[in-house]
Amino acid sequence: MANRLNVAIVGGGITGLALAIALSRNAPDLKVDIYEATPSFSSVGAGIGMWPRVREIVETYGLAEAFARYQVATPGIDSFFKWRRSDLRHGVALGRGQVGMRSYHRADLLQVLLEHVPPHYGTHFSKRLDSYVDDPDQDVVILRFADGTSASCDILIGADGIKSAVRRKMYTEMAEETQTEGNSDEQAQNLLSCITPVWSGERVYRHIITRDDLVKSYPDHPSLSGPVQYIAAHRYLITYPISQGRAFNVGAFISYPERCGTIYEGPWVREATQDEVLAEFAGFEPAGQAILDLMIKPSLWAVNIVPPLPTYVSGRVALVGDAAHAMRPHQGAGAGQGIEDGFILAALLGSHAATRQTLTTALSVYDTIRRPVVEETSQRTIDMGLSLYLERPWSTSHEDLASTCEAEAHKFEEPDRVQAFEEAVSDLYGWLWYGSALPSRQQALDLLQARIHDRE
Repeated sequence: MANRLNVAIVGGGITGLALAIALSRNAPDLKVDIYEATPSFSSVGAGIGMWPRVREIVETYGLAEAFARYQVATPGIDSFFKWRRSDLRHGVALGRGQVGMRSYHRADLLQVLLEHVPPHYGTHFSKRLDSYVDDPDQDVVILRFADGTSASCDILIGADGIKSAVRRKMYTEMAEETQTEGNSDEQAQNLLSCITPVWSGERVYRHIITRDDLVKSYPDHPSLSGPVQYIAAHRYLITYPISQGRAFNVGAFISYPERCGTIYEGPWVREATQDEVLAEFAGFEPAGQAILDLMIKPSLWAVNIVPPLPTYVSGRVALVGDAAHAMRPHQGAGAGQGIEDGFILAALLGSHAATRQTLTTALSVYDTIRRPVVEETSQRTIDMGLSLYLERPWSTSHEDLASTCEAEAHKFEEPDRVQAFEEAVSDLYGWLWYGSALPSRQQALDLLQARIHDRE
């Protein structure tokens, strides 16, 4: 692709920065500009996990050694998730994962990415996108920012998160075009409904606790040895090590199934109190209670999601990451799916078959390849959440699973029940443990060639 072509990435989070690195490896002759709405690249956040499927991608970028600097290094900590039934006086072990997850503080992960974004790429801060114009009769996409400035590009990539301005503009235009073409108002309204995120019916209290504090309060705590999920009916706790094992990321999730799909009322993120957490999570086993007792100043997050979109592209504009598919966090797959978006998209834009004349074809191939994978991933995160909330039966009745009766709950100790749980979880996690995005990349490149050949 000619070096005069310019890619604009709107959004400088994990997905946007990973895409920039992917482009530098796959399409080094492109001009790339990153537009970030905030005054600097933000490190706000807590822990983040990286499964083998994603590690394979970052290794192709040559980042394995850089990430190794921030891996958990504390002796005695492994990377294999363990599960416990915890709304009991004495918790019940449910089994463990077969493949490990490497976990990081979000700030450390962003630092690695920032170190590897090429210095000649343009980085522009305090540039909140207001709108864009993608005129098929022109050779350029015009970006208009809230501060009154503008910029131009040949390809616009919206990596601007769940409240994406790029998605808003894309689907507003699509709805207007639908009405102009004489289609029903219902079709237009369906497109407009893709703009606003909806509530998953879940909230999570987040906190970071130090290893030293946990050792002092509970010297043989299960979380000290690696990632653990403490599950209960409609609630669960997750802990995993970050900051090379010096701290633990904590999430206390609670589900309101009847509220799924509604619009969340109130701020999406706010400060909370420990009393709130203790009231919501009463009745956990001592190990779970010890975690709750250390959540002194938690924050409360509403888990909002983007409804399944009918397309991630329009003309010379594409959506990636949470802008396209913000999903539930129950498999730790959201950031990885954003990285995978960039992996496929950068390969297409770096192909010799991608030219100014075939840009829209390349973007359509990205949509064809990525959207089905993301839709399946999103369903897996739903099913994983149902399992962790004891709302998804496996090899027993729903009533038995949700029971807090000690006699019924302790049936989980039976080997066949432990095996059934492990198999159910392994089935949901297998694609992250053993899957690869490399075949999808080749499939995308082959499909691009085929579609261009069909046009000729």
